[in-house]
Parts: sequence; C-alpha cells; structure tokens
Amino acid sequence: MKYALKFIKDDNDTLLVLCKDFQEFITYGNDEKEALENAKNALLTVIMGRFRDREVVPFGAHDTAYPFVEVSSLATLKIAIHNAMIEKDLRKADLIRLLQLHPIQIDRLLDLNHATKLDALETALIVLGKEITINVQNAA
Repeated sequence: MKYALKFIKDDNDTLLVLCKDFQEFITYGNDEKEALENAKNALLTVIMGRFRDREVVPFGAHDTAYPFVEVSSLATLKIAIHNAMIEKDLRKADLIRLLQLHPIQIDRLLDLNHATKLDALETALIVLGKEITINVQNAA
C-alpha cells in the first residue's frame, strides 16, 4: 500500500511533509532522503494511533505525480484486519473468541512491528469474512 506525500519547502531550509490520506500526519526532513525516512516512521506512528483509537485506516491513494511511502505487505494485511474489525463492530475480545487465541496473540496479530506469520493473518481475515488476493507485478 502506497501513500502519496506532499513536500513543502519550509522557510528554514527544511522540507515539511504531509500526507493527504491522514490529516494528523506531519513530519519534516533536512533533505528529501531524510524527509522520506521520517515519513516512513511517521506513517507507522499515525497508523498505530488509528488502531489505538479504533479509527479506519484508509488504503493509500497513491498518485504517481507525488513521492510516496509504502507499508509492507504484512502491515497491509494487519490494516485490513483492523478495518474489518471496525466494519463488523468487533473488539479484540471478539477476535480472541472467534480465533480461540490468547490475548497476547491478538496483540501481536495487530502489532505493526511484529513479524506475524501469513497463515495467522489469513485465518483472521477469513474469520472476518475477507480473503487475500495477491498481485505480483514488475517493479517500477
């Protein structure tokens, strides 16, 4: 999933970075490389905040005219689980019951920093009425 960024030259020779998908997203960098690196960290922080607040995480509106940051495939699946839980008005306790797992396992399932196994993510999505489709294409 790719999220388009907007770089704005600041008056102190830094780049302000915004993301149209997240109003709360803001970071900066001394140059484009640093701004992109900071944007990756800011994006994960914003998404984790949405998880905590039980708010839907938008799927990236990537526009080829803008630079972008991308979340990993695992993070994309975790976002899909989170959004499906909101769509079905389910809480972690409901997922614990549906998947017959321990609370710590559900916490890891939704932790963007945890390397969850694909089969666990797929099982959660199936229980939530979703399926994974994979599209492999040539890199740009």
